[in-house]
Amino acid sequence: MPIAVRVVSKEQFAAWYSTASGSLEDANAQLTARIQSGDSVAVAGR
Repeated sequence: MPIAVRVVSKEQFAAWYSTASGSLEDANAQLTARIQSGDSVAVAGR
């Protein structure tokens, strides 16, 4: 199974952490949406 590691900003992590305290599923969905919308840090090796 492939494993992906994503580097996110402190702000993205703080938002994820805040949401994850209530719902990990929602936190992951919101973070994924932010990454896909271009609100992310460059992927290593690209």
